Amino acid sequence: MTRGQRFAQPLQSPPGLYCHRAIQLCDELDDKYHVAEVLIRLGETYTAAGEGAQARSVWNQALAILQKIGHPNADQLTARIQQLEKAPNRLPIA
Repeated sequence: MTRGQRFAQPLQSPPGLYCHRAIQLCDELDDKYHVAEVLIRLGETYTAAGEGAQARSVWNQALAILQKIGHPNADQLTARIQQLEKAPNRLPIA
């Protein structure tokens, strides 16, 4: 099994399931910042698997949360999304 195959369905893999559960728990605690952080990490997993569209989707969700709470990392995430759009097959630098 190649690395891409192993991560092709991150939400169905144990790490993906853990991310989904972490998001649920953070939602229950109304912890928006950590929901965004989990989404960012999930986007990194998608990017590493070569799934740029999925990465962009979850990063945009995280960005919306960071902007809503006025977190300064929103600008940094915007830059990562733009970098992903320019080079969809390369992992954006954190």
